[in-house]
Amino acid sequence: MCRQKINQSHYETLEDSSCTEQKPIVVLQQDCNKVACPAEWKHSAWSECSQSCEGGMMTRTLKCMRLNAQGMLVSVSAVQCVHAVKPTTEEECNTDITCPQAIEGQDGKPFTPLGCFKDSKNVADRALPDLVDNMRGKIDWKHLENVVKECAHKVVMKNSTLKVFGIQFWGECWSGSDAEKTYSEYGSSQNCWKGVGGTRTNFVYEFIDNKSP
Repeated sequence: MCRQKINQSHYETLEDSSCTEQKPIVVLQQDCNKVACPAEWKHSAWSECSQSCEGGMMTRTLKCMRLNAQGMLVSVSAVQCVHAVKPTTEEECNTDITCPQAIEGQDGKPFTPLGCFKDSKNVADRALPDLVDNMRGKIDWKHLENVVKECAHKVVMKNSTLKVFGIQFWGECWSGSDAEKTYSEYGSSQNCWKGVGGTRTNFVYEFIDNKSP
């Protein structure tokens, strides 16, 4: 830099043009900190929770790594991380979610809720393709669980091998031979109320096989 001495201990920086002499040729940069970076533990992303409700565990793996001379992370022996802080590899998850309780059907065949799911606007591509019964004219709005149980009963009476059923438009009972594979294909929804679905929405239930092996 071009500078001018102001007093015994202070200098003022000036524009380069203020210095009339040619710039000296000197080294303007040099290597520093040529000490190998310390190794440290690097973790992977968390796994999915082992349970979807009432508490499970998610895990992740650790690798001992350090920066090489090119600034890239490379794996090294775990011995090199003996003094490094080691992150946790297990953590609880879904502890605040209550598992759905099985509901006893009228036919002694229990079922459990799977959740609220969107349906197709195209009638030919419904997630639950078969209308088992339209119960809209006799909805018990104070006890919608009775609508659900009645739908389960109608499905069992139609075909006891059907695995899932759903309530749409508050009182329409739907199912299908392969509905367990298609019920969620349009994604989840919030358009449900007290265990029944709204317009173009199914609240879906799954029959539980309670037969002894």
